[in-house]
Amino acid sequence: MKTWLIEKGLEKLLTDVTQIRTKEENSYLMVIQDLYNKEKIECVISENNGMKLIKEVIDRWI
Repeated sequence: MKTWLIEKGLEKLLTDVTQIRTKEENSYLMVIQDLYNKEKIECVISENNGMKLIKEVIDRWI
């Protein structure tokens, strides 16, 4: 397991995209987490997995 030396918030961020399969369609959950305090900064569920999803998450966060 990697140990990070983090002195302040928003210094190191973790992102994850998870595919959620349903009978009707696939959806994607993208999460941004601050490794300083493990706070979830933003999360979005979308039908798109690509730059459109990334742009949506960043636009909502900023």
